[in-house]
Amino acid sequence: AAESIGRDDFFDVEVSPGLIYHRAPYGVALVIEPSNYLTNAWWWMISALAAGNSIILKPSPKTPSCSLLIAEVALEAGVPKGLLQIIQAGDTPVPLLLEESDVILMTGSKGAIRSVMAQVAQSGTPVIAETNHISYAVIGKEADLDRAAKKLRQACALNGGRVCFRPQVILIHSSRLWEFDAKFRGQLEQPGPFVCISPTDRERIQGILTNWEREARRLSG
Repeated sequence: AAESIGRDDFFDVEVSPGLIYHRAPYGVALVIEPSNYLTNAWWWMISALAAGNSIILKPSPKTPSCSLLIAEVALEAGVPKGLLQIIQAGDTPVPLLLEESDVILMTGSKGAIRSVMAQVAQSGTPVIAETNHISYAVIGKEADLDRAAKKLRQACALNGGRVCFRPQVILIHSSRLWEFDAKFRGQLEQPGPFVCISPTDRERIQGILTNWEREARRLSG
């Protein structure tokens, strides 16, 4: 007889002759999304729904209209009423939501993810998370500095300066450092779209773009 592994039947996968792996939904999936990339919620939600889970979406209070749009689109796409619930709350996850969820899917800072994991440590609720990391931009000796300066300025300002792949470290050949500095400064003086949803976003972008000279001089000695 085949040996059962896992929870109640959802769908079966035969991993080897006579051995069946029974997959099952977790139950209630709590999706936590920040204001800067609420569209990421779709990645979590589609996967969770396809696996048979119901969804509680906890969006950022800074973007309430976006979460309402998500609900409208979900209904139009045929998601049954009640399968997706949206909870508008504060910036920090509501403890009751964490306690009542069977799995947590979230995008956020390392600090936010650590906080959630600490709160559910005793219950053992699984947390699947996406967070930021250090992204590098490499500018070689033969690089087109005009193009590099333009692209880096755009990358730093993308989405209010809050994306996980925003360049945080620029590695450049020492012989091109100050030539690039001049071109990058020229780019900073050009008008361009800065998507900011709050004064904090604008301050973040300005800090990213104007700290270049200080860091360049420090690193070059």
